[in-house]
Amino acid sequence: MKKVFGENHSYYALSLNNLASNYYEIGNYQKSIELNEKSLEIRKKVLGENHPSYAQSLNNLAINYSAIGNYQKSIELNEKSLEIRKKVLGENHPDYATSLSNLAISQYDFGLLSQSSKNIAKAFELTKVNILKNFSEMTESERNMFWENNNGIIPYINKSTFESFTKENSFVSLCFDGALFTKGLLLSSSVAFNKIILESGDSLLIDLYDKYRINRKILEKQYEKPISERFFNTDSLENISSEYEKQLIKKSKDFGDFTKDISMDWKEIQKELKKDEIAIEFIESYIGKDSVMYSALLLRTEWDSPKFIPLFEKREIESKLNVNINALYSPNILGKELYSKVWSPISKFIEKGDKIYFAPTGILYQMPIEYLPSSDTSEVLMNEYYKIKRVSTTKEIVRIHNSTKQEYGSAVLYGDLSYDLDNNTLLTQSSKYTTNELYATRGIISSSQRGGVWSKLEYTKIELDKIKTILTDRKIKTITYTKEEGNEESFKNLDGKKNKIIHVATHGFYLEEKEKRNDNYLQRMIINDNAPHKVDLSLYRSGLILSGGNIAWRGDTIPSNIEDGILLSKEISSLDLRGTELLVLSACQTGLGEVKTEGVFGLQRAFKNSGVKTIIASLWEVSDVITAEMMTFFYTNLTNGDPKQIAFNKAQQTIKTKYPENPEYWAAFIIID
Repeated sequence: MKKVFGENHSYYALSLNNLASNYYEIGNYQKSIELNEKSLEIRKKVLGENHPSYAQSLNNLAINYSAIGNYQKSIELNEKSLEIRKKVLGENHPDYATSLSNLAISQYDFGLLSQSSKNIAKAFELTKVNILKNFSEMTESERNMFWENNNGIIPYINKSTFESFTKENSFVSLCFDGALFTKGLLLSSSVAFNKIILESGDSLLIDLYDKYRINRKILEKQYEKPISERFFNTDSLENISSEYEKQLIKKSKDFGDFTKDISMDWKEIQKELKKDEIAIEFIESYIGKDSVMYSALLLRTEWDSPKFIPLFEKREIESKLNVNINALYSPNILGKELYSKVWSPISKFIEKGDKIYFAPTGILYQMPIEYLPSSDTSEVLMNEYYKIKRVSTTKEIVRIHNSTKQEYGSAVLYGDLSYDLDNNTLLTQSSKYTTNELYATRGIISSSQRGGVWSKLEYTKIELDKIKTILTDRKIKTITYTKEEGNEESFKNLDGKKNKIIHVATHGFYLEEKEKRNDNYLQRMIINDNAPHKVDLSLYRSGLILSGGNIAWRGDTIPSNIEDGILLSKEISSLDLRGTELLVLSACQTGLGEVKTEGVFGLQRAFKNSGVKTIIASLWEVSDVITAEMMTFFYTNLTNGDPKQIAFNKAQQTIKTKYPENPEYWAAFIIID
C-alpha cells in the first residue's frame, strides 16, 4: 500500500488503522497506539480534522488509552471525536451514538458516574431511534443482522448497573428500559409485521404476502436438503424473498407501523401495575473475563423508580442442575438453597398473595423457578404462596391487562399417533391435503436419535379421549387427529384456520448447538459460512414428531412430494396461527431451545411467531401417564370457567398432592404468555 499510494494517502492510513486493530486484538496496546497515531496524523494532513475518518482514528486511539488505563486521555480523545461527528454527521447518525457510548464508558472507568449515566442514557435513546428507524425499512433477516451488530450497548448498561447501582441509581431505570427493549425485540417486530398485513383487509397486499410465504417455504425446504439435491439456487430464492418482503414493508405502511410497540419504557409498565402486582425482569451482567452475574429489576406502582437486586453467579446455579429433579423442586436443603439464590433477595419486596410477573433470562429460561420453595423454612412453594406468572417480557402485562375473557369455540387435538407407517399409508394420508412438491420435505433425518426411533405414547389415546369428552360436553367444536391421520400435512393445514385451542400430545425434540455438526440431519443443512445469506439454524434443531415420522428419522426413503412427519420449529414459525389463544405441547422438552439475548429459539418461539397467545410446554421428559392425568384436570378447570393460569395452577396442584414425592411429574410444565 505504501509503495503503490505513498505514505500521504488515505488508503495507507486505513491500512495502518487495520494493522493497529490487529495489534489491539492480541493485547499489544502500545504498538496499536503507535500505528493509530500515525494513521491519525496522515488523515489530519490528507482529509482534515472535520472528516469522519479523522473522528474514527480519534475513537480508536481512545479505546487503546482506555485499555492501558489512561482514562483521562481516553475521555479527551472521545470528546474530540464526538464533537467532530456531531458537526459533520449530526446527532442522529449511528456513529455519533457510538462516540457518545464510548465517552460514557471512559467516564465510567474514570469514576465520573453521573456524567457517564447521562451520556449512556442519551446513547441508548439514539440507538433505539436508529434501530427502529432502520427496522421499519428492513426485511426480517436484515433486522436480525442489524440487531446483532448494534446491541453492544446493552451488556455495558447491565455491567455498569451491577457494579454501580448503589452509587448512581439512574443506571437502574436505564437497565430496566434496556431489558424491555431487548427481550423479544426481533420476535415482536415479526409478529406485528405479519399481523398488520393479515388484518389489513387489502386483498392485493395479502395475496403478495401469500406469494412471499410460499417462496419462503420453498427456500426453507431447499436448506433442508444437501446442496447436491437442491432444485433451486438458494441465493436466488433469498433475493426473490427479500424483494417480496421489501414490497410488503412499503405497502403495509398504509395500515400501521410494526415497530410502534417495541420501545416501551418502565414508566408505561408501572402505569399498568396494580397495588398487589410486581414486575420482575431478570438480567445477566458480564463481569470480568468469565463471570456472569444474575440480577433482578423490580417495579411496583407506588415506587419512584425500579429497584436493582443482585442475585447469584451463573456457575452457582449451573452446578446444581445435574442433580435429581425431585431434590431441586422440593422444600429440602437443595430446593431451599436455590430459593436463597433466586428469590430470597427479592422476598422483602413482595407479600403473600401478590401477583408476580417475571421475565426470565439465560439459564432461568430452562428452570421452572416459579416452583421453588417460598422461603428458607416453608414447605409451601412460590406458586402456592404468590400468584406468579412467567412472561417473555414484562411488556406482556399491558396485553394481559387489556385482554378480554376468552371463549373457546373450537379445538384441534393431536395424539395417539402412529410413528411407523408404510409408504402406501403415507401417500393415502398425504393425498387428503394439497402439498406443493417443491416444498414437501423428503426423508433427510438419519442420526439425530443415533439410530433410535420414537416409541408410541400409549396413554395419549386416553388423554385425547378424555379431553375431547370434556370439550364437547361444553359445546366446543373439537377435531382429533390420531393414528396415521396426525401427519405433517394435516398440521400445516391448520394455517389460517383460527382454532382457539391446539393440543399436541406427541414427542418433541431439541438438539444442542454443539450437536449440530455431529448430526447428519443438520450437516446436510449447514450453509457455507461465506454465503451472502446467513441462515439461522437454531429453529431447525427443534420440532415435533408427527405420524410417520420414524421413517425419515431413521434415514429411510419416503415417497416423493409428501411431508416427512418431522415438523421443525422453522416450519411452524411460517404458519398463521393468530387465532389460537392456547397451545398445549403435551410432549417432552417442548420448552427447550437455544438461549439468545432476546429469548429462547425453539418451539415456543416458533409458535409465538406464528401468532399463538399462550403456550404450555415442558422442560424435561415426563411420563405420558402422568401427563394425561394433568391435562385432564387442566381442561376440566378451563371449561369450568377458570382463566388459563388458574386452571393450570389447579391441575398442577392436584398432581402435586397426588404425588408429593415426585416434583418431576408436575414441575416440568410451564405456562408462557
